Amino acid sequence: VHSKMSVALETTPGEDDDALTDFFELHNNLDAAWCAVLKAHNIDYDVLTQSAENDLKEMLLNICKLDLLAVIKILNAIRQTPESLLYRVLHTTQISIVSHEENKNADMIQKESARIQKSIADISQTLSGLQISEKAAQNIVNDVFDEMVRIANQRRNELLQQIDEMAKAKSDRLQTQQNVFNERV
Repeated sequence: VHSKMSVALETTPGEDDDALTDFFELHNNLDAAWCAVLKAHNIDYDVLTQSAENDLKEMLLNICKLDLLAVIKILNAIRQTPESLLYRVLHTTQISIVSHEENKNADMIQKESARIQKSIADISQTLSGLQISEKAAQNIVNDVFDEMVRIANQRRNELLQQIDEMAKAKSDRLQTQQNVFNERV
């Protein structure tokens, strides 16, 4: 740990200072004052990009005396830099060796997962069909009752018209009878 830090402290500013400044300018969330602190401690771009995470934390916190938020932001920026060790560690493909039994169990889990997903899809399709059938049944019931109401209203109007016609006919007959009686008197 201290060997990398002592190397960092013994280097002299040079071309790497431009790379360090460019790095800080590229990442807008990094404060230029932090760059100046790193330069004051002779920490250049190569040290940032080629050091392990724990070494970097120790350098930035204990030697450069940066606060934790600054250290976190710098580490996050380094993790986004493809030529950095932190980036390579995060993006390396790891190969897992599994036993035959673990492989068999994984296959069973995949098959069961596929079966469950198919069941979910079937249930979703059935649910969709049920909703369509429900809507169709509601439309049929509404149409039948609308027709029954139309027929009932039509029949009511016919009956009311018949009552009016019968009342007028009786009224006319009674008026005629009254007129006949009035003429005799």
